[in-house]
Amino acid sequence: MGSALDRDGSNDGDHTPKKTNQNITRHYEWVASHQSNDEAPIEVILNNRADELATESRQNAAEDLQRVEPKQVFMGAKASLFINGHNVTKELKSSLHTALYGKKLKTFLIGKYDWDEDTWSSIDWKSLQRAIKGKQGMGKVAVIKLIHRWQPTNKHTQRNERKKISAQACNACAEIDEQLHYLRCKSKYFNTARTYAWKRLIEYMKTYKKEESLLRVIWIGLQNWVYADFTGALPKSDEINNEQYELLCKAYEHQKIIGWKHFLLGRISRYWSEFYLSRTPQGPVQEGKVIAFGKSLVEAGWIYAQYVWKAHNDLGHGEKGGYSIKDIKSIHNCVKQIYSEVKENVSAEDEWLFSQSEKIKLKETVPNLVGWLERVLLCFDEKDRKKYEALYKTQYMIHRLCMKSIYA
Repeated sequence: MGSALDRDGSNDGDHTPKKTNQNITRHYEWVASHQSNDEAPIEVILNNRADELATESRQNAAEDLQRVEPKQVFMGAKASLFINGHNVTKELKSSLHTALYGKKLKTFLIGKYDWDEDTWSSIDWKSLQRAIKGKQGMGKVAVIKLIHRWQPTNKHTQRNERKKISAQACNACAEIDEQLHYLRCKSKYFNTARTYAWKRLIEYMKTYKKEESLLRVIWIGLQNWVYADFTGALPKSDEINNEQYELLCKAYEHQKIIGWKHFLLGRISRYWSEFYLSRTPQGPVQEGKVIAFGKSLVEAGWIYAQYVWKAHNDLGHGEKGGYSIKDIKSIHNCVKQIYSEVKENVSAEDEWLFSQSEKIKLKETVPNLVGWLERVLLCFDEKDRKKYEALYKTQYMIHRLCMKSIYA
């Protein structure tokens, strides 16, 4: 229209069509755009209409580019799945599984662990789900066995040996080796293992090393669950204010209701993340940092439990349990010396430890022998152990083997 020719009506700019038709006569006239006169000539009216159509076309093109078509689960059938009014567009299998069995699983877990609705709601299930989703291969299998308590403890592997209760006993103490028993076993071996497991947890949480108050409270909770020796108020440091301290105490109390063993299984209180949220500066990355913290805390609990489980495996499984020939000879010598020096001096209630002969006992696997030696040591206090050279050597040897297994 008006911009096709020069303002003076000339065509010096060569804007005329390249192709010509002798049967058509063309006449070009410059028209000022955006005139609102109702009595304007036909050229002005047509020019205004062309501008309107061009604007409308440009707007429609922009809307077409911005429009997001709703996703279809079944593209060929043009069908979508709705669960509780929400359109499911991804992870169809897990969404269906949750819709079908989620309520039944919730009812089962609440009844199994004696929880209530408030306790269930206080668990950070999303962080647990994210942490499981991030695991791959055998690492995920190990975590699932830990969470569902399917680990091959002595009670599980020797469940058919019902007449031989000693076969189901822990290799480090006389108690039955049930699921998660190794996390609370009172033997020195597992005390040492838990100490180094905590160091591994701290090492994994080094990104959050400034949160000393949080880590200290978690340590107190785990110690209280294992030894039940903590009483009184939680410690408070200068790095947190009163409001943050209340959130920290709230997280501790809710985790205590949920269970500290569940902390090591990944079922953490959601108030840990609320405490960390109060410590995180506001900004566009605040939410992402809190999500990463919850996932890391779940994984830190798994690392602690799996490290102690590794010590359990080193002690109770394998043909030689990782012991050298020199170690095996030392163990056999301790068994022989104990039979010769200590057998006649045990109490009546501990005589069952020597019901087998020395030769038969030496045919036991190395982990079982270590467990037997640990149990013999429990029959005597510290003063009595110093009286007998066999007990003194045995105590020193087991401590050395424990340290060797932990550092391996």
